[in-house]
Amino acid sequence: MQLVKTFTGVILLLCASLNISWSQSVVINEFMAENDTITMITDESYQYDDWIELFNRGSLPVDLSGYFLTDKQNELNQWEFPSGTIIPANGYLIVWADDDENQGSLHTNFKLSKNGEFIALLSPSLEIIDSITFGEQEKAVSLARIPNGSGDFTQRAPTFSTNNEGTTSTNAVLSNTPLFQLTPNPATEQVFLNFFNLTKPTSYQVEIYTLTGQLIYTHNQQFAIDQSNHRIPLNNFSPGVYFVQVQNTTTRFSQKLIIR
Repeated sequence: MQLVKTFTGVILLLCASLNISWSQSVVINEFMAENDTITMITDESYQYDDWIELFNRGSLPVDLSGYFLTDKQNELNQWEFPSGTIIPANGYLIVWADDDENQGSLHTNFKLSKNGEFIALLSPSLEIIDSITFGEQEKAVSLARIPNGSGDFTQRAPTFSTNNEGTTSTNAVLSNTPLFQLTPNPATEQVFLNFFNLTKPTSYQVEIYTLTGQLIYTHNQQFAIDQSNHRIPLNNFSPGVYFVQVQNTTTRFSQKLIIR
């Protein structure tokens, strides 16, 4: 009996070291098939391309090298993840479905159809790990798993590279009316988030994401009417393009930030 226990322990340890899980941990978590300027979500070239969000609901990072994404049931190996593509534990990865691989390593050779189609994530052996067949899509509206990472796909305002149930409220909706302005933008050492038309003290959650969906800054603050700005130091930020997302219990708004 002791020998069996020891052998089992060795196998479990080996699986952990190789990032192998007994059950599949990476899922298609959200996607948008008709991106639009209202979302403020663009790729590195400032284009409003469609996107697919993967979520690793496991406790170990997963190496997606050799995995595939496709929108064709008769071409399962349509687009292969580049070698070294890692999705962290409990983390997100954004893939741009724009049929323009020259724009970056996470840009596919296919686009999503707003009229509806099929998306699948496949293992290196072309086993379908996760898939969805969807119908006609609305502009600037995503399909997202609710509960996050496990539920059915539901139409909602996009929660780009973050929990689909929202960080402050599951009822927050995307706003096309600016809630704030970033100044200066582009910025170097610091940026100020200035709110518009605060009529009462309001609590907001402020988050900053990289273009690949990594959350690198989060802050909760109660903003008073006479204190409607928030300073964000940029000393630890690398030059590039980021998304600043602000959300309260009812509204969510995103804006692009350029750091030089």
